[in-house]
Amino acid sequence: PQQSDDDETSRRFALYTGRFIYDAGSMIRRSRALFNLARKPFVEMNDEDAKELEVSDGDEVVIRGSGSEAKLPVRITGIAKGAVFVPYDQEGLRANTLIEGVDPTVSVEKA
Repeated sequence: PQQSDDDETSRRFALYTGRFIYDAGSMIRRSRALFNLARKPFVEMNDEDAKELEVSDGDEVVIRGSGSEAKLPVRITGIAKGAVFVPYDQEGLRANTLIEGVDPTVSVEKA
């Protein structure tokens, strides 16, 4: 990850996003059983990047992009170093608000 111009404690990451089978769509809202299967928003991060930010699995980070921000728990995964993943349409966060135009980068810092 690159050092962010915003703050010496934050880093820039390439943001990847995608849908899950169960998200905050209209079908989920109509079914209590499906709603209970939907996950809360989170951010996946590489172990090396997490160590640089001094965060562990389950810790919260602040992710910022395009004038939006979210406080999310970290999940340490095998995602590529320098990249983060946020589910697209989870209850309480629309990940597309973190991306504007052709710049898919976000800053991440320890909460």
